[in-house]
Amino acid sequence: MIRNIIFDIGNVLTDFRWKEFLEDKGFDEAMVKRIAKASVQSTVWNEIDRGVWSMEELMQAFIRQDPEIEEELRRAYGDITGMVTKRAYAIPWIQELREKGIVLPEESAAVVRRVIHTTADFDFAGNLRFTPGAVKLGQAALLNRAAIVTDTNMAKAGINKPVLTKLGGQVCCFMADEDVARAAKEKGTTRAVAAMEKASGRFPSAVFAIGNAPTALLRIAELIEAGLRPSLVIGVPVGFVNVVESKEAAWAVCQEKGVPAILSMGRKGGSGVAAAVCNALLYQTTEEIRC
Repeated sequence: MIRNIIFDIGNVLTDFRWKEFLEDKGFDEAMVKRIAKASVQSTVWNEIDRGVWSMEELMQAFIRQDPEIEEELRRAYGDITGMVTKRAYAIPWIQELREKGIVLPEESAAVVRRVIHTTADFDFAGNLRFTPGAVKLGQAALLNRAAIVTDTNMAKAGINKPVLTKLGGQVCCFMADEDVARAAKEKGTTRAVAAMEKASGRFPSAVFAIGNAPTALLRIAELIEAGLRPSLVIGVPVGFVNVVESKEAAWAVCQEKGVPAILSMGRKGGSGVAAAVCNALLYQTTEEIRC
């Protein structure tokens, strides 16, 4: 009896290798692009995810996209073995989840899986905490082109720019700005605090993704107390000094003020985790648009 089905979003457990699949069939670059345009890159491909059409119905729909390459389309999709392949760790990963008795809530599962995949740390299945509706509200913000603000250039670098650009968004990090360094020195505070103050002034409804500096998260919590209303707070700083305290403070104020939040409670986190949470939201959002 099948008791659990895990849906893979964002190439976590499997690889969708359509380009390599078509190249392996012997098609040259020009034909690969043409076949892709008529199939995987067309809206018709959504019907595969729905699972309603037969393969012949799908084939006929592909052919209508480009009738001149019917023969090539039939050769390409007559046998789709190898188009989707499972990653080497997929089965052990699922088995370990089961052995640990970890059950992921539907709404947050894709985010938690992405973080575990990034860190190889199953503790995040218990450490990540979500305010009600945080994932959906974060996705809605990204659809509305909310900016993502990070506290490190490492987190900024880890966010998938092509996907973010497709949604019309942008990602910013002000830590290295000269005016931030100057403001921090004048006020006797950290660059992280000054960077959050600058960001909140320019993008008050941003998605704030904090993966390194607890002082940045504490400052965001203070600004929320003062009236700031971000679209989402991702609070995952890592370390020992003020890390736990910053997360507990942010969690309390976000709950009190109704600000959506995703936090990793405890000492674990990091810039990679902040980027992973952002990417999970991005991938989920674009997947739902495609479907």
